[in-house]
Amino acid sequence: MEKNNYLPLSAEQLNLLTELSKSLSPEQLNWISGYFTGLSAQGLKLATISENSHKTYSFDPSADTKPIEKGKSLTILYGSRTGNGEGIAKQAFKNATDAGFDVKLKSMENYKNNDLKGETNLLIIVSTHGEGEPPFQARNFYDFLFSNRAPRLENINHSILALGDSSYLNFCQTGIEIENRLLELGAKSILQRVDCDVNFRVQAFQWIADALNVVKNGEGGVTSSIASSVLMVDKDESTYGKTNPFRAQVLEKSFLHGRSSKRQTLHVEFSLENSGLTYEPGDSIGVFATNPPELVDSLIKTVNLSPSDSVTSENGTSTLHDALFHNYELTQLTPDVLNRFVKLTDNDKIKQILTSRDLVKEFVHGKDLVDMFTAFPEKLSVNQFVSLLRPIQPRLYSISSSPLAYPDEVHLTVGVVKYKNGERDKTGLCSVFLSERTEENESAPVFVEKNNNFRLPENPETPIIMVGAGTGIAPYRAFVQHREMNEKRGNSWLIFGNRHSESEFLYQLEWQRHLREGSLTHMDVAFSRDTKERVYVQNRIHKHGKRLYDWLENGAHFYVCGDMKKMAHDVHASLLDVVGKYGGLSNEASEEYLLDLQQKRRYQTDVY
Repeated sequence: MEKNNYLPLSAEQLNLLTELSKSLSPEQLNWISGYFTGLSAQGLKLATISENSHKTYSFDPSADTKPIEKGKSLTILYGSRTGNGEGIAKQAFKNATDAGFDVKLKSMENYKNNDLKGETNLLIIVSTHGEGEPPFQARNFYDFLFSNRAPRLENINHSILALGDSSYLNFCQTGIEIENRLLELGAKSILQRVDCDVNFRVQAFQWIADALNVVKNGEGGVTSSIASSVLMVDKDESTYGKTNPFRAQVLEKSFLHGRSSKRQTLHVEFSLENSGLTYEPGDSIGVFATNPPELVDSLIKTVNLSPSDSVTSENGTSTLHDALFHNYELTQLTPDVLNRFVKLTDNDKIKQILTSRDLVKEFVHGKDLVDMFTAFPEKLSVNQFVSLLRPIQPRLYSISSSPLAYPDEVHLTVGVVKYKNGERDKTGLCSVFLSERTEENESAPVFVEKNNNFRLPENPETPIIMVGAGTGIAPYRAFVQHREMNEKRGNSWLIFGNRHSESEFLYQLEWQRHLREGSLTHMDVAFSRDTKERVYVQNRIHKHGKRLYDWLENGAHFYVCGDMKKMAHDVHASLLDVVGKYGGLSNEASEEYLLDLQQKRRYQTDVY
């Protein structure tokens, strides 16, 4: 049997598995997952493929290589915003515990930095947020590591799993920076760092197996990391999740902007009945969308291929048209696609663009795959063309409903993305999929993405301050609904901003009702285009600074949701000013005040 170079299964095996899975119910899929997990636990080796060899790799604690020393210590340290890193760390902890290690699992957020100099074997899982920044959960450890207080670390053997998204220029930047700093401080890398993209499961679980084997066998120096794919089953995954989304029926759709608005925001309500999915205010829903049919047709025509050409991938065998419609990102051009394009075509103009981050950002901005192939036409085979593309990714939306107020339902607040680039009209992938191509009573594939870092206080009587602009208002609708169901609730204050009050005051009637009934205590608004001098949410923070500081001093939790690049930064700066002015603090002391709020989870952000 001939095997695909990128898969641990032959084409025949893949087709058999695909056809079987189509006929199975979620319950049957869950049973089979358990069955294969059991086989794995009994010592079944997991197939892996590297570029140069076909080998079998798994962590087998009973293998007669070198026994684990009794009590051999291992620390697993993680810093993750969405919980992916935490999930990997917990799996590594379980595997290490089963193998007999004396293992500690620590979040960077709560890690005592002075303990670092006492570590011997250290596995680190860390994600990168936004444009190359460490997630907040890793910030304290990151800052300590790069400070003058960081000790020499010659006694540490380490390996790093970096999580990121290759559509960003600073892919896995935090993991790269932490590794470089550890090496500067004398730590020894025992396994080459693994940089994981958005589809991280295969590499992550292989890294766990490789890292534990290296620590177990006491091998020194850097070991070559095998670029492997491994067929693994996550036995802790619920029936429905990212790898098996639930097809949720659309109950209702409505547009929130007035007719005079040039923009649009969609309110959409899904049924979760019989899904078993649960969520809390602060969580997100991931939605898998299909590509615009007209974009699929335009791209196939531009690359001069046939829509009926056959394509085989991890999703099975289909026509090129169906593969592009369902499986690949087409609406946006990303740096990783440019990198693969230049490796395949040796295009000198793309090479020049890739020499500068600014040139890359300028070139990809607002562009899609049609734009790239129009600017740089190349004759490619269908397999070469598909090899350039990145798998389609779900879009995450903050949940705008409370499960207490709407049992078996989930509501989303979606900004509809439409724009013009050159002579072509463009749209976002998922927002237009929901607003124009999915009707009421139809369904869409969804899953719940937990966000334990954006939560209401455990005590419902604790006051809360909520700051958001545009669709950043979404989680606060859920927060206020949730508190409305509790008779003993603390004060709540919403600071909301958008462009125009007449057409873009999202959920206006609901907020007015909450104010009348007392489930919302205060509301301040900032509509930037309604006045000659533009006013934003940060201006409202300054205006009501004394009240805001008093709320913080009385234990209030502070939340920010919305744009990361501009709004969240400006809100933070305004908050620093308010704390300094009304608390009589220096700039340094104000920073420490806000850091203390963050560490106590009283200052939380959900920014994008």
